[in-house]
Amino acid sequence: MEPSATIIGASNALALTYKPEKGRCVVAKRNIRPGEVLLVEDSSVMCLDEAHVATNCSSCLAHCLAPVPCPTCSLVIFCSEPCRSKGLAGSHGKECQALPILLSHVHMLMSYRLLMQTTHAKVKDLVPILREEAKTRSKADLGLNDDSVYDSSDYRTLYHLTTNAEQSCAPYLLSQCVLAVLVTKLLVESRQYFVDDAGVAFTPGNEDLLLSGTTAFHHILTFTCNNHEVVECQMQKTPMDVKTQLIGYGLSPVLSLFNHSCYPSAFYRANEGHVRVAALRSVKAGEEVTLNYFPAFVEMDLIPRRAFLRFKYSFECHCEACDGDWSSMSSSSKFQIKCPECGSRVNLASKSCLRCRLVYGGSDTFNVREIQDKIFQAMAEIPKLSKCSKDNPALDENLERLVSMIELFDKYILPPNQAHVDLQWLLRRYHMYTSRRYVMMDGFR
Repeated sequence: MEPSATIIGASNALALTYKPEKGRCVVAKRNIRPGEVLLVEDSSVMCLDEAHVATNCSSCLAHCLAPVPCPTCSLVIFCSEPCRSKGLAGSHGKECQALPILLSHVHMLMSYRLLMQTTHAKVKDLVPILREEAKTRSKADLGLNDDSVYDSSDYRTLYHLTTNAEQSCAPYLLSQCVLAVLVTKLLVESRQYFVDDAGVAFTPGNEDLLLSGTTAFHHILTFTCNNHEVVECQMQKTPMDVKTQLIGYGLSPVLSLFNHSCYPSAFYRANEGHVRVAALRSVKAGEEVTLNYFPAFVEMDLIPRRAFLRFKYSFECHCEACDGDWSSMSSSSKFQIKCPECGSRVNLASKSCLRCRLVYGGSDTFNVREIQDKIFQAMAEIPKLSKCSKDNPALDENLERLVSMIELFDKYILPPNQAHVDLQWLLRRYHMYTSRRYVMMDGFR
């Protein structure tokens, strides 16, 4: 992956843009192939779900087979001595005593952890400036540094993530205020946040408390809109028989730039704090690159799907699956030929596009019969390719054949199509195979 100079951690195939109806979003600067890696970065903040603090490392989130305990509490474990040293010197060392309360709500834990790693001195210096930026700078420029670079290591990018406060109801905002008050109280009691330049704890005044409390409230709202799931890949009977298990949550500002689609062009995988985005299908230069926040169009019908997204993320989805009401999908054996010029359906009887009226079959266009034969041949190969990917998941020739088949469907088949979706799912599984996996044996959890 050739790195971008303007989006740290992303591929140079991506560009950041702004659309009034969507806000900031990611578009392709050039044509992108299926399977191409588009983003690799570490989460800015990550934490384990309460159910996994006794099975996974508190520092790197890896599954622990020989856990190293915390010397102070019995709540968390580490996978190694280096991870324990890192945890005690970092986040866990500053939250150990408060962890029983923080674990009751993941957004409270993430807000506490972010403020601790940022430090009160930095928050006091930066937050008033960033609040003024939010009022005066254009929405397209929020989060960019002085060199117009989007850098997740810069606190500015974290602060300027969307909160959806305007779309939230008063009772919800009040409940998040209560969490922010608890975070502020725990920061005071830790005697590690409100410290002077020499590291000596001091009693904060009302101004310090108000700044910290409102900043904690702001970050709790951003986590609600922008956090991502961290999963663990558990291998079952074969290398490609992999089950994903939710183990925690993270926040990646660059990942948050990708908008939702019920028919996404890319997907992400977050394992042990590392975020990776790869293309699922072909993306043309200038097109938006999208992810699926859940649910996809194959997982839920239109009306409940839109209602869920409206409730969870405060937006009305207008992706092609929603606006086209993809309530049903053609079977693997049925397909409609797509005009590569305008994307509309080709009438097989007249061999012409129903929209642009381009006639196919001449010397300067494709032969409809040849395309049909290629599609049928590709469909016949899907079961074989699926079996090969299970037996030899790392073979490059299998991956290249899979990518070429997806490209064929991208160019000539009108979505939605079950075989096309199946091929994209195989590509997901290949990338899942490249993640670290754990063999879960009966009796060992």
